Amino acid sequence: MPSFFENLKPIVDEWLNAPVIGTPPHFEHSKTLIELSRRGTFTPPFLLLPTLLKQLQLNWDRHSPIYSNPSDMNWRRRIRPESSPNMTSPEKRLERRIVGLGQGWSNEIPVCSGYVDSTADSRSCVDLVEKITDENFRLVELKVDSNNPLFAAIEILLYGAAYLFTRQNQVQLGYEDRQLLNVPKIEFAVLAPDVFYSRYELGWLNDLMRTEMRTTIASAPELSFVIESLPLNPSEDYTDEDLLKALQNRSTI
Repeated sequence: MPSFFENLKPIVDEWLNAPVIGTPPHFEHSKTLIELSRRGTFTPPFLLLPTLLKQLQLNWDRHSPIYSNPSDMNWRRRIRPESSPNMTSPEKRLERRIVGLGQGWSNEIPVCSGYVDSTADSRSCVDLVEKITDENFRLVELKVDSNNPLFAAIEILLYGAAYLFTRQNQVQLGYEDRQLLNVPKIEFAVLAPDVFYSRYELGWLNDLMRTEMRTTIASAPELSFVIESLPLNPSEDYTDEDLLKALQNRSTI
């Protein structure tokens, strides 16, 4: 099945000069993050965001003559707070609890459904969008106990690349009315409980991301990146008041 994200992950491995650990993509493995943390700050061979955008354009050019029917839901903010006893994922439960608070949150925002195929990428969604102000929004990758911080950072960056591509092509896609695509400030973020970060040193990752956020990209808003720690244990019972307090007391890694 075609995907708008074809061939992006090998680019990330090359950008990181990721050690060959496990099956590709190597950056997804926790052992890779540990090895990269030992290596510390380094200078990648190229800027990632412009390179990802070039690949997305190639993917679009390859598939759009055959198929393009972008979903009306892409980059449209929505609130889905409903939950059920059958929802076993702690990340999903936490996500739904967060949007249920109100406070300017929305969730499960599709990013490129229908760009290259009727069913491809329909599950590619930004977990949470936080409205900071009318002109500043945060796109959030939420984690609880799955994957690792590098995986999460790259995931939101890939969705960020799709955001920038869409913003550059919003007239062609018919998305001129999307508030998210017309704001002057966008922040990419990873949000997870404190314990999610406890095994890793992430200063080098923050350095890399800050460099990427300073990249000059056509039609791009002011970009920033943050890794945030949530002082909450989602595996234990907590009230809405506990959750709201934890969100208010988030700290930057």
